[in-house]
Amino acid sequence: MLLRLADDEFLFTAGSGDWLLWQLNQGTWDAAVRDISPDRFIFGIQGPTSIHVLETVLADSLREVRFNRSRSATLGGVHVQILRAGISAELGYEVHGPADAADKIWRLIRDAGAPFGLRQLGIRAQPVQHIEAGIATNGLDYFPSSAITPGAAWQFRRGGVEGSFVPTNGFADYFRKPVELGWHVRGDFTHDFLGKDALLADRTAGDPPRVLAGLVWNSEDVAALLAAGLSDGPLPEPMELPRVAGPAFDTVLVRGRPVGVATGRTLSPTLRKTISLATIARQHSVVGTEVTVVWGRPGTPQREVRAVVAPLPFRPDNRRVDVTTLPTT
Repeated sequence: MLLRLADDEFLFTAGSGDWLLWQLNQGTWDAAVRDISPDRFIFGIQGPTSIHVLETVLADSLREVRFNRSRSATLGGVHVQILRAGISAELGYEVHGPADAADKIWRLIRDAGAPFGLRQLGIRAQPVQHIEAGIATNGLDYFPSSAITPGAAWQFRRGGVEGSFVPTNGFADYFRKPVELGWHVRGDFTHDFLGKDALLADRTAGDPPRVLAGLVWNSEDVAALLAAGLSDGPLPEPMELPRVAGPAFDTVLVRGRPVGVATGRTLSPTLRKTISLATIARQHSVVGTEVTVVWGRPGTPQREVRAVVAPLPFRPDNRRVDVTTLPTT
């Protein structure tokens, strides 16, 4: 996220600022950068009643803040920034503020949210919601090309990639074009930026050979994997629940032939199903197509799990709901 705080002041938030810092040192820029990570907190408040929670604790309206926009506010006498960003596919907000006031702000939001059923969830809930929302996540469902530069973010250097997929073209097999993720239609392209010509070419090139789709994994096959440790026979790799913390890429087959790669496999407590994303050949992306996912790294007792192509998102996307039509508390 890039928030504009003033004409010449911006706040960049991401998994790390490594690539931004590296790029800034590659040229002559009329800019200065400072890492303020230790000085700031970010709290996420997500869900249909998130606006009611924040309007209650702020004693102010947030109806004018559109999706992916922000404004400043005062909460408990502390200056904060309120960003509307629905990472859960629901209406949602982020509250940014000074670290020394984090505990105070946390308690104020928690107490204001109690009448609205606010629950405190950990970081493991966020990536589950991303898959339910059909959102491909940087470093989990694909890797950016910056991952092979000296400025690669720390999270891309922490270890290997799990799963059954074996790259044939090196690390580039983990890259994804915006057109493959359905992102090529975004932006107005009225300014110059790195990669503009390539994106414009993809816009006019017609349908891409592979696209992003959803997969619903067969529950009987998943249950057999989870119960493998309670029976005789070779032990497949365990299936971490609700999902593995890092990147995992699994080969997708149709009639024994590779047609794509599944990522983000997660148990959805909302859908009561095991789901994932898949970058898959267009001709096999039709909803209802039966595929097979290869579970387990090469050299382990691999299993084949049946799956069916599903539409994305897995549940309704309410991020851009018109809050001016919602009732007030």
